[in-house]
Amino acid sequence: MSSELGRYLYLAGALPFLMLGTAHALATPRAPADAKGLSPFDPQLAEAMTRSTLRLTRRTDMWRAHRLPPRRRAVPRLLDHAHDGTMTARATPSVTAIDHVQLAMPEGREDDAACTSTTRSAIGSSSSRATQVTGTGRETDGLMILVAGPYRSGTGDDPEKLTANVRAMEAYALPLFRAGHVPIVGEWLALPLVALAGSCRVGDEGFTEVFHPIAERLLARCDGVLRVGGASAGADQMVEVARKNGLRVFHALREVPGCKSAEEPGS
Repeated sequence: MSSELGRYLYLAGALPFLMLGTAHALATPRAPADAKGLSPFDPQLAEAMTRSTLRLTRRTDMWRAHRLPPRRRAVPRLLDHAHDGTMTARATPSVTAIDHVQLAMPEGREDDAACTSTTRSAIGSSSSRATQVTGTGRETDGLMILVAGPYRSGTGDDPEKLTANVRAMEAYALPLFRAGHVPIVGEWLALPLVALAGSCRVGDEGFTEVFHPIAERLLARCDGVLRVGGASAGADQMVEVARKNGLRVFHALREVPGCKSAEEPGS
């Protein structure tokens, strides 16, 4: 294929996107009173959008979120330019709406700007934490790790003791996250589903239908198990299944890559 033909094909392929982008720009209203193609048909709805904030943050409203320009949305630019008839696919970072919609901060905070700046810095560096250095000095990709420990064991199904057991497992989540991993506590998924299944008490039919099966399905998508806490037949079962499936099993936080120097929760 000649370079001249390649240039024309590239331009022909880009033309529909140019036309659609131009049409979108022309149809996007600048203000609620500026009725255009993408304006709500009901003027009262447009007005209501200016009064309603987002669940994500109170610092912007539905109207501003609706009319974010395309360059501020999470859409990567795939094709940068063509040179002498050759298309070049340039990997450019996608732009997220976070730099436009500020993260929500508690009302009355005087250090909102500082907090937002710090949060953005953390977001900006999060990609560098996807690969962590282990205690051996070698790098390892982040793992999805199921934290498995006692839930019902030794509680007599007392609600306060059950909650305490969940909290004990959750204490491992943040250290794992800070080491670049994705921590999962099975109860985060199981308990809401148990309630949706109509369970009225621990151990009833709705509970039994969901509690252990969801943990096993979740485990199938994990890279390993961190066994914590005391005696638990359910947690031991998770360890057994993990070993059969060739997953990694850890019995202490320090055994997890990147967590060698981390303090064991509750110690």
